Amino acid sequence: MSFRSAVGGDNNFVWCTGCDFGQLHESGASQPIVRCLNCGFRSCFVHSIPWHERLTCEEYDQMLQDPEGFQSAIDKEDEAYDAARRLLDEEDERLARELSERDKRAEQDRQRKRHAEERRRARAEQEAEAARKKLEKERAKTRERLKRRQMEEQLSMAKVQSTTKQCPGCQWPIEKNEGCDHMTCKSA
Repeated sequence: MSFRSAVGGDNNFVWCTGCDFGQLHESGASQPIVRCLNCGFRSCFVHSIPWHERLTCEEYDQMLQDPEGFQSAIDKEDEAYDAARRLLDEEDERLARELSERDKRAEQDRQRKRHAEERRRARAEQEAEAARKKLEKERAKTRERLKRRQMEEQLSMAKVQSTTKQCPGCQWPIEKNEGCDHMTCKSA
């Protein structure tokens, strides 16, 4: 006991809270973590307890004074990080929704343009079909006129041949309608 009291009088001497080994801690309170040279256990030089993980000595003191309302700097940083992460996630979701909406609008625009182009093509095809049918009708009418004309021409020629005789000199068809059978050709 006298050894303990002799070395315990030195302000930088600490006893390990894990194995009762004692040692000098030269840096004192400026570096409060003491690692036991015998067992490696970590303890607090300022509070003489096992090291308070994730808390500085000042934070540990604050926690002792207000255990209900205390929050460590690391916890505050974690909270701030979580809040920032939530904000980023919300912003990412908002951007993703905006991109999705923009993509939907672009797709709708493409579909509208495609439908408009399809309607334009259909109209053009209908107009071309109507023009083709009109041309076909006109050609059919022209063919009918030509056939009728040709038939009329043939009927006229048949009538001329049946009612006339050819001039012996110029071969022009001549029709006798009255009088004698005497004929004089003008072209001869």
